[in-house]
Amino acid sequence: MTLSVGYLRTFFSTLAVWLVGATLLNGLVDPFDAYQLLGNDTSLDDYKKMRGSRIYKAEMITRHPCNTLILGTSRTLAFDAESPHWENDEVYNAGLAAANLSETFHVFQYALKHADVRRVLFCAEPNSFSSEVRYPDEFTLSRFDPDRSEAAYHIDNLISLRTTLLSLKVVSDFVIDNRAQFSRLGNRNEFAKSRRHRTRSLFAKQLTLDVNSLAFMPYTWEGLDLLRQMVEDCRCRDIELIVIIPPYHALHLEAMWAVGQWKTFESWKRDVVSLFADNPYHRAALWDFSGYNRFTTEAVPQNDNRDTMQWYWESSHFKRTLGEKIIQRVIRGDGDGDGTTFGVQLTASNIDDHLARIRSERQHWLPHHSQDADWVLDTADRVLKRYNRVATRPTLRQ
Repeated sequence: MTLSVGYLRTFFSTLAVWLVGATLLNGLVDPFDAYQLLGNDTSLDDYKKMRGSRIYKAEMITRHPCNTLILGTSRTLAFDAESPHWENDEVYNAGLAAANLSETFHVFQYALKHADVRRVLFCAEPNSFSSEVRYPDEFTLSRFDPDRSEAAYHIDNLISLRTTLLSLKVVSDFVIDNRAQFSRLGNRNEFAKSRRHRTRSLFAKQLTLDVNSLAFMPYTWEGLDLLRQMVEDCRCRDIELIVIIPPYHALHLEAMWAVGQWKTFESWKRDVVSLFADNPYHRAALWDFSGYNRFTTEAVPQNDNRDTMQWYWESSHFKRTLGEKIIQRVIRGDGDGDGTTFGVQLTASNIDDHLARIRSERQHWLPHHSQDADWVLDTADRVLKRYNRVATRPTLRQ
């Protein structure tokens, strides 16, 4: 009996030390900025790797003044919340990697409740317009999940092993000066990313992922209905809504051709244009930055050293330099004045001519980039064999 009492005393003493220690560590380091006990700008902030997480971004929307909200997938992370083109706006980049429109809509609704949103910039992509309602585990741990209990949220943030390991990681990264890939305002920290960047290898890896995802590129009316509701919510609150189709690199567009999804891409654009036409709102605009122009056709290096591209990380993600061009175009209405088609505001009256122009641009680009096109085809052949499908090789030359 004496041994049992001693054992229990030791057990509960150890547990108490763990709980107190974990609470102090996690409360002070605060990897998700949920408590800010040491203020909202500490020397540890630049080392918090969870800045791109759902948990962190929900906290920032709650705590950070925000009248311009950036929404979408990882493509949006190239939009700098501190760009001078925003002028005096308080901007937060709430883009989430691999988010579908259902999850993005939850973020939008959460922001309407917790921030004074006056403008929304939404990066729309056909892959996110599926009817599949799926949320990553991280979403269910964040305030974005309306079913997340307050008690469970704080218990997980203060005493869980997961959060404790994250806090220790922040401290160790601070010691070795390994900065986070995300800024405090949600966009990508490009300096941190560039240190690990190998352009051609990353292109090859991303093309494989592109083909795999584009081969099954469903978009549904359920997804379009969520966008329609977003337009309606903005109209009711007098919020400016800017929807953009991102400037995929030409090789990503070639991957669409290779898997036979180009017509799907065009149909999706037409349906989004029709949605805007059927739900007119004078403060809503739809912009298309996709196509074969001087930005999206940037040459991919043939070697694999640290020489990086000016506009792109790889075929699916553009850099802040190009993000600045987009912000300048849609916010200030400025173009480069060189007659390019980068950034076209779509309407029911110009959509057909616009799509035809992109197809024409591709026909001019293809003869001079046959090696790049073949690279995409070879990648598509290899990936699609796993699903007993073949790349639509003939259409690439038509």
